[in-house]
Amino acid sequence: NGFSKYLYSINFNEFSGKRNYKEYLAELRFDANQLLLRRVLEESELQKNIVNKQKEDTEKLSSKLGKYLPPQIHKALFSGQFDTGIATKRKKLTIFFSDIANFTSTSEGLQPEDLTRYLNEYFSEMTEIALSYGATIDKYIGDAIMALFPNKPDDAVQAAIEMNKALKLLNKDEASDQLNMGIGIHMGTLVLGTIGKDTRMETTVISDTVNSSARLESLNKLYGTNILISGGVRYSLSDSLQSQSRLIDLTAVKGKSALLEVYEVLNPDITDHYSSKLETSKILEKVVKYFFDKKVDSAVKELKKIAKYRKTDNVVQYWVDKLK
Repeated sequence: NGFSKYLYSINFNEFSGKRNYKEYLAELRFDANQLLLRRVLEESELQKNIVNKQKEDTEKLSSKLGKYLPPQIHKALFSGQFDTGIATKRKKLTIFFSDIANFTSTSEGLQPEDLTRYLNEYFSEMTEIALSYGATIDKYIGDAIMALFPNKPDDAVQAAIEMNKALKLLNKDEASDQLNMGIGIHMGTLVLGTIGKDTRMETTVISDTVNSSARLESLNKLYGTNILISGGVRYSLSDSLQSQSRLIDLTAVKGKSALLEVYEVLNPDITDHYSSKLETSKILEKVVKYFFDKKVDSAVKELKKIAKYRKTDNVVQYWVDKLK
């Protein structure tokens, strides 16, 4: 056993009758215990170093994976709370899509190194804002960001406003063409979880809510807007945010029979001609409702009341062209 292993390593001299047997045995035991303790401490120090090295390696791995996994999933995975099996669950979330307008044409004039640097700076700024409002970044798609907001829809809308403010500052630091971003926000029940094979999985969301958010984002180019939200999101907002939005259209979404209400979010810090656009809200709402009730003459009559704003309001110009 362990004790005898160390005991036999003691240099044992033949017992001399000149010494007291009990004293000699006590010394022998003391030396054996000291040697055993020393060896145990050496083994303990070795084990401690091994454990510390494993802890250091785990922390390095965690840090690297944290750059590729959503923060909430990363935290749950390394705390043992995340089930790595294939599973799904239903949850009500607000889905956020953002995209840089005309990015393909703009990027053609940039060197690859400049493009990479700019995108990294852009994603860093926008991601930091999204996370500060409780979002999970689901994925980056080219220059687009898809994020999930689990709490109130106000978080997604406030994040969208802050992102537009940040982009203005980012543009000031760049000598290249000024960039604009389009954002679409919708909410609904989604299937959320891990899909794939047991050897290769990823977290994702599956729902027509995702399609609706993407559809809203894409409409910004048509209307010349920056932030579009659905009626469902708008009705769930706080009073202050509701008062800074206006109904601008109804749109069809693939796979859905009902039309989706399209609201533009206005904000004095990011919206040009904010006051006049806010003033058009009630008239625009009548124009939209009359048009989709097939009362085109009434829609035209209402539109004439705000037609003077068409040079500074892309949405008004859109309806002037539509009702010609």
